[in-house]
Amino acid sequence: MAKTDAFRPGEITEGPQGQLAHPQHIAQSQRLQEKFYAVGPNAWCYVGNGLSNQTFIRGPGGIIAIDTGECVEEMQQAIKQLRTQTDLPITACIYTHFHYVAGTTAICDDRGDDEFPMYGHSGVEDNLQRFGGEVGPRGSRGMVHQFAMMLPETGPDGLVNIGLGRFYRNPGHAPYTPGHLPASETFDELFETTIAGLKTVFYPAPSDATDSVNIHFPDLDLAVNNIFWPTLFNIFAIRGEEYRDPRILLEGLDESAEPSADEHEDEHGDEHHTGLEYSGGLSAVLLGLKSRPAALFLQREINEYPGEPLTAILPGIALQELWAVVGYLETGLF
Repeated sequence: MAKTDAFRPGEITEGPQGQLAHPQHIAQSQRLQEKFYAVGPNAWCYVGNGLSNQTFIRGPGGIIAIDTGECVEEMQQAIKQLRTQTDLPITACIYTHFHYVAGTTAICDDRGDDEFPMYGHSGVEDNLQRFGGEVGPRGSRGMVHQFAMMLPETGPDGLVNIGLGRFYRNPGHAPYTPGHLPASETFDELFETTIAGLKTVFYPAPSDATDSVNIHFPDLDLAVNNIFWPTLFNIFAIRGEEYRDPRILLEGLDESAEPSADEHEDEHGDEHHTGLEYSGGLSAVLLGLKSRPAALFLQREINEYPGEPLTAILPGIALQELWAVVGYLETGLF
């Protein structure tokens, strides 16, 4: 096997609970440890509370909450951490995309009312209805695989982490009470407004969701994004979502480079970037070949190229192999 093989098979290390996994997988857990940290003087980010982060921005008119997690209990814990730093009221809520919007009523409990604006892409509600309905059953089965729900907590086969978070749902947040509220202010293109006294610019930036947005606060020289993750999301999510075209992701990356902010905060992991600049370098190339034998020949040449650690993927074959593996797992579980 070529020394430039991207995944370096055969490398195994032991985790703190006796798990056996690739050393990079074990190391990823350190980036996902629970912590509530400041991002400059006017923002905080809570990592490790659930699968995603909760971010809080301080403006002249109060606190802006960004994403509310998987349940009310998750957001309640985030607000509890916020209250160790400030007593200012939460005066607005923003959804970066439809995945983490189920704890919003915890803000109502903290405020004592629901009289505050909520901002999000116009596609958020449609996506919630679609994934809660027509593709819901398939997605529920697929999530068992994607988020390793059947693995034990300890031992050689123990759960290490799931890439974007320590777990799909924090066990401490049971019974996972739903508390979503629809956005009162929606948009589907570049949108500028003032929230809590701060100029706010929304950039539609598709990533793992078609309704994903990046948010820029020019007054604070700060941007919040759902693009720069600690790991690449699934191009074809095992839980049954649509194929996530990486060409669309590139558009989202371009939008992420648009805000000239000094501080960039991410919605997964501890990815806080200072002075982020877009270098213009390439990380992926899509090639279209007319000959199938030529595609196989080129794949081998790229994978064995000694000058750079490159990996060539044939999407159709890769997806067939993926579904073959998932099919065996699904048959065993169900």
